[in-house]
Amino acid sequence: MFFRATSNKRRKTKKKKEHLLSFLNLPIISLTIISIFFISSFIYEMRYNDRNNMQNINLQELLDKQSNSYEKKTGHKITLEVLNGCGQGKIAAMYQTFLRDEGFDVMDAKNAPTYNHPYSKIEIHRGNIEMAHYLSNLMGIHDSLIIRNDDETLMIDISLLVGKDFQNLNSYDEVVRHYSRY
Repeated sequence: MFFRATSNKRRKTKKKKEHLLSFLNLPIISLTIISIFFISSFIYEMRYNDRNNMQNINLQELLDKQSNSYEKKTGHKITLEVLNGCGQGKIAAMYQTFLRDEGFDVMDAKNAPTYNHPYSKIEIHRGNIEMAHYLSNLMGIHDSLIIRNDDETLMIDISLLVGKDFQNLNSYDEVVRHYSRY
């Protein structure tokens, strides 16, 4: 009887091990299939991807496309934020897209604290007034709506507040064209 009891225990532990091994086979098989897929995909890309058709990217050309005439003249990229002061939905995002395409570094586009701004205006926080004049000429905002509000603690040079007159700005048609591409 003593011998028989130990052999039953051996059978039970052997069955547990077999059950455990069969349970672990499924993840191993799955990982093997996934690995084979990735390896074959890598080999396919290496073999059949024609690297001769890739264009050499000229960094200087890329940077020139993303700069405006003010930056080319002074070497300073204007950083700004766009504030929606009219309450029209998506207007700050539209101007953000336009200004980025024009070579500005738009740090933020958000709603202004209030929506009761009848006219668009430019607030200059740091730097020279020529930055604001360059932006006002591009946007079609009269120079009398440029306000000096020095604050060296801000990370931006200029705040563009888009007022209720945004449809009358010279830049509005161009803004709509730029935004509709996206």
